[in-house]
Parts: sequence; structure tokens; C-alpha cells
Amino acid sequence: MKMHPLSKEILSWLNTERLLNEETCKKANLQYVRRYSKGYIAIPNHWENGITVCWKCRIAPGFKFTKQNKWFFHPNEKNSLVYGPTLWPEEVTDVYRVEGELDTLLMLQAGFAALTSTTGVKSNIEECLPHVPQGGRLISVHDNDDSGKKADAKLLEAVAKLRPDIKLCRIDWPQGFEKDVTDFAILCKKEGKDFKTALLALMIDVTTTEASPRDKLLADLEESDMRRILPLQAFCDGIAYYAIPVYREKKPSLHAVTSSREIIPCTDEAFSEKGFLIERLPANGMKTRWEQKQLVQFLRNESDIFSLSDIHNFIVEVLRKYLEFADVRTFHCVSLWIIATYFYRTFQAFPYLHVTGMWGSGKTKALQVLSQLAFNGELLTSTSSPASIVRMVHANGSTCCIDEVEKLWNAKDDYTATMQDILRSGYKRGIYVNKCEPDGGNGKFKVVLYDPYSPKALAGIEGLEQALASRCIQIVMLRTREVQIANREVDVEAGEWSDLRALIYPSVLSAFKDVDEARRNLQMGEIVGREAELWRPLLTVAKVIMNEKLFYDVLSLAQETQERRRAEDDDTTAPKVLSCIHVMLQGAASSFLTVESIFEALPKHDEEFVWLSDPKAQGRRGKWLNGVVKRLDLWHGAAKVRSIHGEKKRGYEIALAKVVEMAGRYGLTLIPIESVTPVTGEKEEPP
Repeated sequence: MKMHPLSKEILSWLNTERLLNEETCKKANLQYVRRYSKGYIAIPNHWENGITVCWKCRIAPGFKFTKQNKWFFHPNEKNSLVYGPTLWPEEVTDVYRVEGELDTLLMLQAGFAALTSTTGVKSNIEECLPHVPQGGRLISVHDNDDSGKKADAKLLEAVAKLRPDIKLCRIDWPQGFEKDVTDFAILCKKEGKDFKTALLALMIDVTTTEASPRDKLLADLEESDMRRILPLQAFCDGIAYYAIPVYREKKPSLHAVTSSREIIPCTDEAFSEKGFLIERLPANGMKTRWEQKQLVQFLRNESDIFSLSDIHNFIVEVLRKYLEFADVRTFHCVSLWIIATYFYRTFQAFPYLHVTGMWGSGKTKALQVLSQLAFNGELLTSTSSPASIVRMVHANGSTCCIDEVEKLWNAKDDYTATMQDILRSGYKRGIYVNKCEPDGGNGKFKVVLYDPYSPKALAGIEGLEQALASRCIQIVMLRTREVQIANREVDVEAGEWSDLRALIYPSVLSAFKDVDEARRNLQMGEIVGREAELWRPLLTVAKVIMNEKLFYDVLSLAQETQERRRAEDDDTTAPKVLSCIHVMLQGAASSFLTVESIFEALPKHDEEFVWLSDPKAQGRRGKWLNGVVKRLDLWHGAAKVRSIHGEKKRGYEIALAKVVEMAGRYGLTLIPIESVTPVTGEKEEPP
């Protein structure tokens, strides 16, 4: 690179903004260089035989920059880790550690022996210590921010461990001052104060005695007590994050793109500077879902951001182009589900889609569309390796679109059993899959926890087993009569998918705050229990879209699904109710069981009935119970009213013989209970 003298404009900027006079710039041999159409101030970094052999180049004023191109070494392999000591007088007793070369020059200009680490304030701390004379003082003049405070803690530890002869001090910045030493010098100039005198007045001693092991441990724990973040999809402090693979110099690397148009390397150091501890990183080889050209347009604010309502309409249009559903409301339901996958980490549970229909109805095509549009979509089959699926979900939060899912329940091998466990446990946050894996090459094993929580779409002709079906919203496909729809294939390489995803990402990033608020305030009406968990993500997105007809169309679909599922559940509900009532009778030939006692006993007996404890269910649970005891032939007519402890109580006179008879009809074996005096738990009064 060819060096040039500093221009008058840059010299003026250095004098005005950094308070560096021309003599200081000349003594420090500051130069100007251009690289990749940008200008840089070149600072001599390393010398050999009096000749500069390495420069640190810092972006010049007037040029836009990112964290990656703000500064660089040239050549990189010859850089020095510490800058400043070569410009000191021959003898010093006090050494001042600052942040950055320009701050160092300002301190030197003011008569301080200053130095800085050339690769960041928290790095190369130990390399600074040899420049402090025996018994001398080391004064920390770090910036008054989080990084500066962490550097102070590291400096204290290093001095106590390596140079206990050094007296450590620091600048105790005034309350409310949150900038660096140059800003303090500018403030002194404005207020007519002498910078050197004012700075020395802020110096305080720091205890350098070595801390006890316990104190060190507590300090380490305190420093490590940062908020955890999952960069693949996160919402923290009003900012949304997505992990995106990008290519730099033809090499892939993971970066987090934020709703504030930042792009942050997915490294512990980068997130630590923001006060986060990365919980886990996406896997290497993560597929590109947001094309880089379109991503850069977003980061540069050169692309429009569409509303969630627009995105919903775009997706519905694509769904109508390829698919046909039995219920037209399903187009809206599936579109909302796709959008909601981009927020799934904000919900405690996320519904699966069960895409079903006869042969030739387009189930596989539906999964192809879902895998192209949903968050980190992956198209899989029932023969995909369970180990690879759980690792993929754990690392990337992939939306798994699994075809021919009925094969998982027709087979009885360990392979399919593992897949069943993954599907049953991946519906809610906080449930982990345990796997025993080799611990190195020593023949030992270790238990590893994997997070299977992610959106999933399952396709098949046959129905699902009950536990999995209860986690699904069923989508019924129709064999279309439209020739164009039937013959239209999903070309996964077509630009329409990447173009639509390029519209989705900016929209969902911008909507995270609204979705989170709507989730907290959503009113589900009569939708309760498991059904409320299933439909909450879709109704939340519908609420944010602010289309009242859309919201109530989806709500009505949820209500119909809830009623249909309860009717279908009778065959599985009946044995559980019979078993519970059998226990309540305590072996008595007949007993009056109050409605309240049954409502209290059923949720304790089986979690399926937890919804009965929901206050929102109080208006209809009586009708539900009356219907159940009638269908089981345990009681006919309205509940009977009796006086118990002076209070009127509704209930049913239920005979043990009836319970045993109905249990036999359902193939239920009841455990005999020793006969006791008939009781209800509440003493009856004579009628």
C-alpha cells in the first residue's frame, strides 16, 4: 500500500474532534492510505531497525464502516500488541492504559506516558505489564462503558497475579459521564479547565491484594451471569435476532441479523460485548434462506418492509396456486402457521400441522411448499435418521416437514420409537431428549440433552395415534379438479421462494415486538386447555394483522375443532371418567357424588381434564359432565340437588354396578376397592 501525507481536512478533523495538534501527528508519523475505495489513517505499529514494518490502519472521517472494516493491520502477521511505549521519555514512573491509538497520542501530548492494547481493551493486558517500572503505578483510563469496566476487572486480576509490586489506580469518571478520555478533554476545553489537572483529580487507588479463591470464584460467577440468548431466533430488549449464514471471501460464516439492521458475528466475544451468553450456535452448513443480495439491501435500508397483512396475502396467493383444501379457511390457517414459525421461540408451545387426505390430494406438495416458506424449513421422510433430526432441530430450530408419517406407528422397532419420542416431546418448550453419546475415544459415554422443540408438519393418509394427534391442527386436502393446480409442480430452485422469503424476513423482524405484546394480551374466548395452546400462535399473528374477519374466521375454526375433538375423544375419555368415578365410590354400592367433587377429582386423575380447572370453562363444564354421565348410562336427566351442610349441592346418585358394567363394555379392568360406608366427602342431610 502506498502511504500519503495527511490532508488538511483530516488534520483539521484530528485537531477538532481528537484535539491532536499537527506537531503530535507529525511526531507519530501518521499517514493516509486507501483500500477498497475507503480512506484510512495509518498509524505506525511496529518497527525494525528504525523502519516501520507494520501499520494499523483506522477508518478516516467521512467513510461508512462496519465493525469488520473499521481497522486492520498491514501486514497482519507483523503487528505489535502494545502501542505507545516507543514514544515515551526515557524514564517513567506512572503508566496510563487507555483505549485506542488516538487516545494514546492525546495523553502523550498532555504529558502522560500512555499505552494501549492494539486489538481491543480486554485483550493483551498481560503484555502491558512489562512496560510498568518496578514499584511504579499503572493507571486505568478505560472508557466508562461495560467493556471498560470488564477490562478494569481483568487488569486487577492480572496485576495481583503477575505484578503485585505495581500500585494500581484508575480514573473514577464523574457520575453521568459515559464516554472516553478524549470526550473528557473536549469537555475540559469547553469549560476552560486544564485537562491534565482535571484528569489527575479523578484518580483513585485500587486494592491489588490477591483475592481469595472464594472471592475469585464469586467474581467469575458474577462476570459469567449474563443473559442467555439463542441467536437462531430470539427477542431481547425489544430487538429481534435471526442467525443467517453469509459468505465472506467465498467462505461461509454465521451472523445474527437484527431488527435494528445490525449484523453481528455469531461468536461468544461479539455477543459478550452486548451482555449476552450464547446458549448454543446453529450448525455449520446451515442452509441459506435469505439471499445475500437481498439481505444487504435490508441492512442498507434499501428495501421496503411489508406489513404482516401483506405477507399473509402473498402466502395465501401462493397456497391457492399449488393446493386445494377442504375448508377455504384453511388457506388462512396455514398462512398464519407459516408466519408464526418465525416467532415460535416466543411461545411456550407450538402446534404441529397434520396434513391428511386421500392418495393424490397433494399432501407431499403441501409439505414442499411449507418447507420453502416456513422458518428454516426442511423436507424429510419417516425414514430420516432420528439422530440427525433431533440434532438439526436442536441446532437450527428447523421446521420439520415429515412425509408418510403413518409408517412411524406401523413399525415397532427402536428407530421408529425414537422418532415417536421426538415428536411427542417437541411440541413444548423445556422438554429435552436424552441421548447417550461417546465421550471422546476412551470408550466412555456421556448423557447429552437435545432440545426437540420446533414447528413440525406431518403428512399421511392414515390418522395419528391419540397423543400425537392432540398436538396437531388437522389440515384436510382435497384431490383438486383444477388441472393447472394438479399439474403445477413445486420447483424448489425457483426464485419465487427466495423472493418471498426475502419479503418475509424483514417483515417478521419488524413485527416481533407487536407479536410479543399481542401474545401476552390475547383473549381466547372459550378456547381452553390444549386447544388454547394449539391456536394461540395463529390467533396472535391474526391479531397483529388487525383484520377482524380473519381473526374470527380462525377463531371459529378453532372452536369447531375443539368441539369435534371432544366428540371424537369420547372413546378415550370414557374409560378415564369411569376409572375416576370408581375410585371416588370407594367400593360403596352407591353414592351421591357432587358435581364439584367430580370436577376436582378428574384433573387429579388425568391431565386430559386439566381444562376443567380453568375459570373460563366454568360456563360449559356442567353441560359437558352431564353429557358424559348420560352417554355412560350412569345417570339420566338433570343433576340432582341435595342439601349438604346446609348448602344446596348438585350431583349424581351413581351405582357401582353400573360403573363396573360400563367398564366391561369399554374393555377397562377396574381394581377392586374394599367396600366402605357410602360417602360423598360431605355429610348429607335427610331430604
